[in-house]
Amino acid sequence: MQRGPSFEAIPTGLGQDSHGFLEDGYYEDGDGDYGFVEDAEEEESAAGDEARAPEENPYEHNHELRLINAYFKEVGMESLMRADEEIRNAAKIKECGAEKVRIEKRIRGILGKKNGRDSEELLSEARELLAGDADNPGLGKLKRLVCLYDVYTTAEARLKGRFVKANLRLVASLAK
Repeated sequence: MQRGPSFEAIPTGLGQDSHGFLEDGYYEDGDGDYGFVEDAEEEESAAGDEARAPEENPYEHNHELRLINAYFKEVGMESLMRADEEIRNAAKIKECGAEKVRIEKRIRGILGKKNGRDSEELLSEARELLAGDADNPGLGKLKRLVCLYDVYTTAEARLKGRFVKANLRLVASLAK
C-alpha cells in the first residue's frame, strides 16, 4: 500500500519564517514535528488547563443523577391523596394526639404526678415502674395504658408519614 507524501520529505527551511512557522498556518517545532498552528495553541492551553484543574471523576456526576432518579422513583411510587383522604388523615392524626393526651392524664393520675412533667419523662417513669414490678396485679391498668399510648403514638407516626410522603410526591411532581 502506498502512502502519500510525508512531512519529512519537505526540505528544511522551505516556506519557513524566522519563528518556525510554515506558510498557510503550519509550523515545525524543531524536532521534525509539523502541524497546524491552531492545534498547537489548543494543545498548549489544554495542557495548562489539565495542570490547573483537579481531575474530575466522570462517574460522580452520574452517581448523583442516579441517586436523584432513584429518589424520584421512590417518591413516585406513593399515591397522591385526594382532598377527602387528606381531611380524613388529618382528622385521624388529631384523634391520635387527643387520645395520647387523655391517656397521659390517666397515667399521671395513677402515678400521682402533677401536669408539670414532660410526657416522655412520665412514660419513662411508668415503664421503669412496670419493669420493676411486672408481676404486680395492681399495675395491670397502668400497663394497658402504656401499651395504648404506644399504639396511638405508632398510629400517629404512620399517619403523619403517609401524609408527608403524599405531599412529597405532590411537590416532586410539580418540581419535574
